[in-house]
Amino acid sequence: MQPLVGASVTQEWVNNKTQLINKHLAITNKKGICQIEEEAIKQLATFTISHQSIGSVSYTTYHVILNNYKLYLTNNTPQLEEAIISANRVNEKAKDISRQIETISRQQISFANQQNTADLLFNQSNVYIQKSQQGGGSPILRGFEANRVLLVIDGVRLNNAIYRSGHLQNVIRIDQNLLEKVEILYGSGSVIYGSDALGGVLSFVTRIPELNSSSKTSYLKNEFYSRYSSANNETTQHYNVNIGFKKWASLTAITHSSFGNVIQGRNRGSEWENVGIRPNFVKRINNQDVIFNNPNPYEQKESNYRQTDFSQKLLFKPSEKFQHIINFQYSKTSNVPRYDRLTDISNGLPKSAEWYYGPEKRLLLSYNYQYNLGRNLFDKINAIAAYQFVEESRHDRSFNNAWLRSRTEKVNVLSLNIDIFKRIKKHEIRYGTDAQFNDVNSIAFQTEINTQQRKSLSTRYPADGSNMSIVGLFISHNWEINPKFILNDGIRFSYINTNSNLGKSLDFYSFLPPTISQSSHALNGNLGLIYLHNSKFRIYANLSNAFHAPNIDDLSKIFDSNSKNKMIIIPNDKLIPEQSITSEIGTNLTLIKRFKINTNVYYTQLNDAFVIAPVKINDTDSIIYDGEMSKVNMLTNKQKGFILGWHVDANITLNENWNLNGAYTYTKGRIKQNEDFTPLDHIPPSYGRIGSQLQLKGFRLDFYTQFSGAKKLTDYNLNGEDNLQYATTKGTPSWYTLNLKLQYSTFKRGIAINLQTGVENILDAHYRLFASGISAMGRNFYVAVRLGL
Repeated sequence: MQPLVGASVTQEWVNNKTQLINKHLAITNKKGICQIEEEAIKQLATFTISHQSIGSVSYTTYHVILNNYKLYLTNNTPQLEEAIISANRVNEKAKDISRQIETISRQQISFANQQNTADLLFNQSNVYIQKSQQGGGSPILRGFEANRVLLVIDGVRLNNAIYRSGHLQNVIRIDQNLLEKVEILYGSGSVIYGSDALGGVLSFVTRIPELNSSSKTSYLKNEFYSRYSSANNETTQHYNVNIGFKKWASLTAITHSSFGNVIQGRNRGSEWENVGIRPNFVKRINNQDVIFNNPNPYEQKESNYRQTDFSQKLLFKPSEKFQHIINFQYSKTSNVPRYDRLTDISNGLPKSAEWYYGPEKRLLLSYNYQYNLGRNLFDKINAIAAYQFVEESRHDRSFNNAWLRSRTEKVNVLSLNIDIFKRIKKHEIRYGTDAQFNDVNSIAFQTEINTQQRKSLSTRYPADGSNMSIVGLFISHNWEINPKFILNDGIRFSYINTNSNLGKSLDFYSFLPPTISQSSHALNGNLGLIYLHNSKFRIYANLSNAFHAPNIDDLSKIFDSNSKNKMIIIPNDKLIPEQSITSEIGTNLTLIKRFKINTNVYYTQLNDAFVIAPVKINDTDSIIYDGEMSKVNMLTNKQKGFILGWHVDANITLNENWNLNGAYTYTKGRIKQNEDFTPLDHIPPSYGRIGSQLQLKGFRLDFYTQFSGAKKLTDYNLNGEDNLQYATTKGTPSWYTLNLKLQYSTFKRGIAINLQTGVENILDAHYRLFASGISAMGRNFYVAVRLGL
């Protein structure tokens, strides 16, 4: 048994004015001891202990006193009414939310040892992931993907005007090594967050600088992390330093990762045909494109890239009533090869000699103001003003063609969130407003790579610029009717305006209008009821609606969607917001203190859903795009569709050191076209995870399997984003992997030491995630070390 050093202890209680008070008390010393005032023990309160090795655990005052002020914690210490942020943008107890929710703690992130945030989500939650390249990872929640899933970091909305409807890799530009937790709200989230939250909300919460609560002048903590993985020669180094004083603190962090080419699994069944095999690749030799045989066809050549993340947070807390946080985040990649497009073949030859995303940049600067002081209209105000800058570019060159096409997008985003909380006896009221302004600029050109001569090229988005504005007002309410029943309800009004000036784009597409403008609005609501039979059994039901308003990507983009059957998507200024209505019911049950099971069933009705459909321009169904005749399509609003599914997860505690767990998710989606219901795209096959964890004397062992059912050809959407060209002739086969993780933790001479190793995909199985254009890693050995001092 080791002392828990550097753990943060906070206290939460309700005062005589029914105001929720949250107070930081102390940091544990080298003996795992902290001193708190006697008055704190007299409060009827909840004490929360937070540390990297255990995440966050909570105890009542009664429990602390009953245990003689000594708490013995393990990695499996049960959490009491864990506070989350995602549901209503303020801290709230999980039992009070009538939704399927999930939290990935700091401790889980550390032990999972995943290479990026997308892999973390797939390994540690019930989120499915699609990958077009190694430097990608597109989350799928309840059959929704891309700009129909909302990403939030530290309360700031990441979804911007060019978040596309296909597949998005933006989530891996978030540094998982600095996350305190990830909170996942499944289902409609538009009442609180507005547009895009149809499938759910992924809320990423980074760590907050820690103040000094000891008698010393300052508090200093350093953390270092290094990892190596064999299947792609990945190396990651992370360092962060926390400097804390009585009223202000600083947290600085930097992470650098290098990812080599991915080696896929060699153990492949005949059902995979030749999918994933990389027989050759292209190199430029003496100003000529030359095809080279790949000496190892299991090595996915040109899938390598690098990424660097930097973060700086400053906390100023002059009193318990006020708090100020300045948050700076910056992420930049090297060129990221678009691996799936590099494997396309045309007439027996590679279609592309080059296809890569240029260095992607993400910058966030935000100021967060919190005011905790009871007033007639509020108990707490939380305001966040933020600026974001995003740059992404696409570069491609056809085989034996010297002209390199380059398209670059730069997006500047300003946003403001104001959230107000008020407690009135058994009622909790949250209301506020948010606004976001997006400015989009696109440039494009072609370069003759031998002479560096340049000439014009059509831009991805309107050449003379675009902008998008979003404004919303909301109010939500929780009512603890009695100890058995809790009611959730809320309503929101949103207004969205978009404007695009095509300008020079008309030189390439004269059939388009000179401007594309649209204004839309949406009214959203939710109603939920929770029944708490006792502390072991909980039932919840919820009815809510959500929407996705057409953004600049939906309204004004021209791009090639299908590289095999050449197809382009052109603007449709008649698009209206797509709507969803979701009903769900779920249970949380604990039997004999050792068996926990959670279930959820939902049904989502889609109205005016966006679907890619063929159209004609000037009585023709094809036009020239990037030198090739291409079928013309556009996003259209189809009448209706539906998505239904269910989820179950369970945990069995065999004894204090050994437990078993498992999860299973099923999704089905259909869209109505020409009076018939056909498969909806973005619907993954059934998938899940079964594992066993053992902890003993500083060691932790995790043996688990991840698996996926087959996706039959008849279940694919042939005109959508399911990427059938990268599957087999029968669809995507089923697969499973076996995996083993081991961790040893100790504390010596004031240094917390965490040694980790493991092997993923033990059987070296070949598999590919549904709709992906790159095969997953084969057998992968990894080793990592974490030091804290």
